[in-house]
Amino acid sequence: MKTDASKREPLADARVNGVFHSGEVAVQKRVGVYEETQEWAPAVIRNVMPDQHRQFFTEQPFFIMSTLSGPEGLQPWPSLVAYDSAESPDEETLILRGVRVPAADKLLESIASVEAGNIVQFGGLGIQFHTRRRNRLNGIISKVERSPDGGISMHLKTVHSFGNCPKYIQARRIVPLQQSCLDEDAEMDEKLGETFKEMDECVLSLLRRADTFFIASGNANIGADVSHRGGNPGFLRAVDSSTLMWPDYKGNEMYQTLGNLVVNARTALFVPDFESRDVAVIVGTAEILFDRRYMPLARRTVQLKVEQVVYMRCAMPFAWQFDSFSPYNPPTGDCGSAAVAQSGDLPLQLLKKEVETSDVQTFTFRAPRPVDFSAGQYATLRFQLGDETLVRSWTISSGVSAGDPPSAQFQLTVKRRDGGRVTPWMLDQLSPTADTTALISLAAVEGDFVVGDAQRDASRFLFIAGGIGITPLMSLLRTLRSQPLRRRLQLPPIVLLYTARTHKELVFDAELRTMSERLPQFEYVPLLTREGEQRRIDAAVLRDAVGADVLADFAVRSRVQVYMCGPAQLQRMVADTLVQGLGLPESNLHADSFEF
Repeated sequence: MKTDASKREPLADARVNGVFHSGEVAVQKRVGVYEETQEWAPAVIRNVMPDQHRQFFTEQPFFIMSTLSGPEGLQPWPSLVAYDSAESPDEETLILRGVRVPAADKLLESIASVEAGNIVQFGGLGIQFHTRRRNRLNGIISKVERSPDGGISMHLKTVHSFGNCPKYIQARRIVPLQQSCLDEDAEMDEKLGETFKEMDECVLSLLRRADTFFIASGNANIGADVSHRGGNPGFLRAVDSSTLMWPDYKGNEMYQTLGNLVVNARTALFVPDFESRDVAVIVGTAEILFDRRYMPLARRTVQLKVEQVVYMRCAMPFAWQFDSFSPYNPPTGDCGSAAVAQSGDLPLQLLKKEVETSDVQTFTFRAPRPVDFSAGQYATLRFQLGDETLVRSWTISSGVSAGDPPSAQFQLTVKRRDGGRVTPWMLDQLSPTADTTALISLAAVEGDFVVGDAQRDASRFLFIAGGIGITPLMSLLRTLRSQPLRRRLQLPPIVLLYTARTHKELVFDAELRTMSERLPQFEYVPLLTREGEQRRIDAAVLRDAVGADVLADFAVRSRVQVYMCGPAQLQRMVADTLVQGLGLPESNLHADSFEF
């Protein structure tokens, strides 16, 4: 049960920009990303759920949660919550009905605490393994209901809602259960929730196979939180029976988990075995080793002193089918060991480099076999630079020719990142006259920033790009342009709002102007913020782009499809203006990001 700490209001500490607490700020400053993160992160962390997140959460059959237990709410606890159904009646509320958790799960204590009238905070993560999508939802459990048959429903109220990138998520699919493993062992009640002070061989064996875990962190002042960690098997390493460590890879640069550990070092890991459906919850105290990198591409290391292990047999009510490892996963050898491309990678030969602007170039690559992609998707490349293996992703900027089979060639348009390891090398040193097949390989093509069947009935397409965010939209435009004449004539109006500081920074400007002359439905609107009229994308510009006739007709307005890629602040402003100001359905907004 909760102590008096459960009576506190959630997130009682002072926060920078209403978003980050002192621990997160301390880590951001130590690693040198504080100012950059403050520019974009407040725009993506909201106090309500966007419609796309609401739909996403209600479509999943489970939810990863953390709650706080123990004196003063200092011990985070992670749970996998299965449920029969979910709904979101408004932008602040998510209701999980028919909740099911193992008997040994401390979430049951939190549910009882809510029923006793206490404030219980939670950290939540919705994750769809097979698409590698994940979204976060942190807040309070505002109400618990019990049905006559004993079923539990939880009402979750939003404090913070935001998305996360797809890195390090292994692709898996839920498949039908052939039989319940609970029926296979007559002594299951005795083995459900076994507790140990150290990790025994059963737990150590699970850790050696683990490619995924979830970490719960926080306290009563900063709130509860849970996040995903993934890598190749072996990335979660047992030093001995009471010590764990894992690498901290490049992520979204917000450092919420590490910031929480600075404030409260107590944490717990939820380590699933996707084959047996067993779960180990490992409780202890974490230490951030900022200067230790024991695995390739690790930026730092986290070490956990284990205090308790709770092993729950058959704790996951789903069976899983493994599809593939994340292309972002670094190798798990010790630092200094030679890293090699994964066996499924396609070696790439650079055929051509084209200068687009002073800091942007387009690279044409050829793979040994056709590369199947949809316009708007991104490619993940693996680079072998000396002893380093580096992984980077860029949106494919070439289009897909209608009716033609997939080509072995594709284009990436890359902007120089000052201080970067890969982009300066690509722009300054990489040459099509050299054999690049030993240096560069294609690890994966992914992404859902595409025009699907549900969007083909659009009354109008509104494309919005900021800077290098033009690349996925260029792929979409090139694909639309390549369609047969009859199909092109049937396209709805397409308006592209493209913002940059100066005319010299407009990538593909000449091609876009030619396209606007040859494709009657296409209108190209460049907006320069530091030249000429110094126009920015604002409410008036968006209103003109949508069109007064469209706004006046709800049936037409509800079929406007918006695709945008650019800085987080731009996307947030556009979304707020179009949805709240002009009445467009939020489900019609499709956003891509280059923040990861």
